[in-house]
Amino acid sequence: PRLAMLASLLLPMLSGATLVTTSSRLPSRVVIPRRDVNFVRREGLKSSALVTAKPDLPPQKVISTVEKLGGTMTVSDLAAASGIPLYESQKALVNLATLTGATIDVSKEGDLVYKFPSGVRGVLLKNSAKQRLIEAWGKTMPVALYVTRVVFGLMLFASIASLTMTIAALHASTQTQQDREDDGNPYYRPSFGGNFIWIHLGPSPFDFLHYNYYSASQYRREQWEADEQRRARATRTLGISEAKRERQRIANEKRMRRGEPQIISTKEYEQMLADEEYERQYGSLSEPPPPSQGLLPAIFSYVFGDGAPQNLDQERLKLAAMTIRNSGGAVVAEQLAPYIYDPMETGDEIPKIDESCVLPLLQALNGYPEVTEKGNIVYVFPDLQTTAGVWRGPDEEYFMEPRIKFSEAPTGDQWKAGALCGLNLVLALYLGAQLAKYNAMKVALPGLLGTMQQLQPAFLTYAIALNVIPIVRATYIALRNARIEVRNAKRRRWAALLEINPDVRDRVKDAKGYSKDLRKIDDSNLIYTTSEDIDTQLDDVELNDFDTRLAEIRRAGGKYY
Repeated sequence: PRLAMLASLLLPMLSGATLVTTSSRLPSRVVIPRRDVNFVRREGLKSSALVTAKPDLPPQKVISTVEKLGGTMTVSDLAAASGIPLYESQKALVNLATLTGATIDVSKEGDLVYKFPSGVRGVLLKNSAKQRLIEAWGKTMPVALYVTRVVFGLMLFASIASLTMTIAALHASTQTQQDREDDGNPYYRPSFGGNFIWIHLGPSPFDFLHYNYYSASQYRREQWEADEQRRARATRTLGISEAKRERQRIANEKRMRRGEPQIISTKEYEQMLADEEYERQYGSLSEPPPPSQGLLPAIFSYVFGDGAPQNLDQERLKLAAMTIRNSGGAVVAEQLAPYIYDPMETGDEIPKIDESCVLPLLQALNGYPEVTEKGNIVYVFPDLQTTAGVWRGPDEEYFMEPRIKFSEAPTGDQWKAGALCGLNLVLALYLGAQLAKYNAMKVALPGLLGTMQQLQPAFLTYAIALNVIPIVRATYIALRNARIEVRNAKRRRWAALLEINPDVRDRVKDAKGYSKDLRKIDDSNLIYTTSEDIDTQLDDVELNDFDTRLAEIRRAGGKYY
């Protein structure tokens, strides 16, 4: 069956077809018997005649990862770099190789290496209409989203303006009626110019059309000056002695006499120490926030937010895969606990992770458990130990789940948006109170006042929603962030236990007996490649196999007939 799988995988790639299989889990490698080459040719030709389905476009995450890795990778390289499960990575690579005409190399152990042409995205744009639509939507969506946010902000300003003009018109009509009633009063003196109420509605709704670059640059300059002042104070507090400067200068002179480059200049050395002291006291060097897109988009962000962080499961799986690779493909549950969504303990006196929490990682990375002689459970991931030697990812101690932000807008814009929403609610309530006497007498106002009288409940509902939604969101986000902090604390605790707990260290040491070095696949151990004619390669395999058997017979002292 594995031989048939190899034939059905390689030969259809040459004909531009894709692989159709009833299993959702495709193998990342196959074991190749180097005999019976005719079976490979026969089964491959048979599968080529049956496969006619059009390949599916792989996820955009796969395409971007292939570009990041340089186009040459194994399935385990893609899984470790993108955080996509192994079986999904295998299927995506097969489809992408078919769409782009990539080369597939097969090693003697049956491992597959995918070599994609340069400019994978450009090749897909030529061969896939779906990819062209995705690229077009990727360019259109930010503009459409920005326009939607601007329109939403304009709706709030339109609501405030409508309510204000309606209230002013009601006051004007009431004043006119009162003037008519006072017309026969000898002590009445008409007031020319009327009683006007000026209301400041805040920033102009057209502020989004121009960006105040001076304010942003001034903010960055002020932040930079503040950093320089704090860094200078840190330098004075650090108190770098003349002896340290002299030792650094002498060390650099010795390196220069030996023809070696300097470690670092004395000035840079002092600056480095000052930066370290500054970061220790004040945290990382402050960076200016991204420039505001304007008040109108900030209103949408204040009411509805900007969404929670995405692809966190892929980030956790990516970190877990790199830890497994760095550990030789064999780990214990405590090593995986810092990358589990919510690591649970068994409740014993000795801290021990609940083994059931590891099951999702086992399924995603094709792992299986082994029991050591000491009775410890070790999880082995052999499919992750093959690489084309193209990438090495970060090795984080634990997965830090980011907190959910209430809004990505600057704090000042959030306060302005909240004030405008509150003003809109006050105006809607005030207009409702003014119209209550007309509604009680069932009097229909004429003209635009009558239209606003009909729409006042809708304006009030809109105003209430603009204020209730942020309050509900803030409460929900606070609860979620509290749970996120609890999960982060658990993962941080398990990461610390790996270093300080002797029982955990013993289990980790016991797992090293099952570890293997990362196996790099290069041209020296390849037996098949789709870049050359497969019949010629199969004939070469036959000749090599014949020479091998002949040498074995001669070494045994036998005869070959």
